[in-house]
Amino acid sequence: QTCALPICGAVVTISTGNHANKAWFGPWQDRNADGRLEFDSSLNDLSCVFADASELVTVELRWQDSWGGATRDLDLELYDWYRGIKVDVSSDVQAGRVGDVPHERLNYLPVFSGRYCVAVKRYAGTAPSWVQLRVASNQPLDIFNSATSITSPAETANPGALAVGAVNWQTLTTIETFSSRGPTPDGRIKPDIVGVDQADSYTYGPNGFSGTSQSAPHVAGLAALLVQGYPSNTPAQIATQLKNWALARGGAVPNNTWGYGLAYLPSVYNLTVSRAGSGAGTVTSVDSRLSCGSACVHTYFSGTAVTLTAIAAAGSVFAGWTGGSCTGTGACAVPMTSATQVTATFAAAVTPAIITPSPLTSGAVAKH
Repeated sequence: QTCALPICGAVVTISTGNHANKAWFGPWQDRNADGRLEFDSSLNDLSCVFADASELVTVELRWQDSWGGATRDLDLELYDWYRGIKVDVSSDVQAGRVGDVPHERLNYLPVFSGRYCVAVKRYAGTAPSWVQLRVASNQPLDIFNSATSITSPAETANPGALAVGAVNWQTLTTIETFSSRGPTPDGRIKPDIVGVDQADSYTYGPNGFSGTSQSAPHVAGLAALLVQGYPSNTPAQIATQLKNWALARGGAVPNNTWGYGLAYLPSVYNLTVSRAGSGAGTVTSVDSRLSCGSACVHTYFSGTAVTLTAIAAAGSVFAGWTGGSCTGTGACAVPMTSATQVTATFAAAVTPAIITPSPLTSGAVAKH
């Protein structure tokens, strides 16, 4: 978006992530006091995923603590279930130092196909109020919860940014099972909006690919069209308009599955303004998108209310409107529900004739 102070910035669309069935979120619980997080009421301290040989398995962990100066020290462990051995670990130290963050990550490339299980161990410090685990793989976790599976930076509270979930363009009322859900760990509703995936693409061909990595660019394209129509709007205004136009899904909106709904732009129509009559003048719109000396055209989204005003030039008068449901000589309010043509008629002003009386003839006598 062109930067013209005080309006400056860009609308940002962010993939929410594909972790709805590959994430776990909840409070720290360790009822058997073995130092490991329990993922369910059955005291399971392992959540597992099936991975093929040479399929990269990425595991991330974060938890409630200060981002910088973290003192709650948690570690990640990855086990090969079938062989019964620990195959990888992430054990960064969180001891209150400036660079200590509540985050662990490991990447493991299996040699054998099989079941690999994640464990979370509390090494030191008090228990956090919440823990979030995410796994990137081709298969879901066996113990997961979709709520709060949204990834960073889609958690942003920036009003000019949109966290985008995914829906297949062929089934527009069913959210993709993998599309990450809210809320954020601090309770805010996410995503903001949902876009389509599996659309045709030049690179991937028919039906493209599934994922929020396709739906987010789709919404970015809609935002670009909106910016073209409303170039003076701020990123926050553009994002708000997209949310207002979204097709509601999932009950009350916003909600933590669909946000404000399916991203949608209404139809667009041309408003054509022309001038008629023997006079001269200009027609302008209150939104400053139309300024016509003779004729002009501007494209508006359906449902936009456009207000036109006519100003006669010197020596002319405005005679009235034709078309667009407008009459009289006042402001013209045009509801853009179809292509519309409005004509402003200006007439040349009539100059009153000045008659000078002839002088009386010398010597004439007036008689009564």
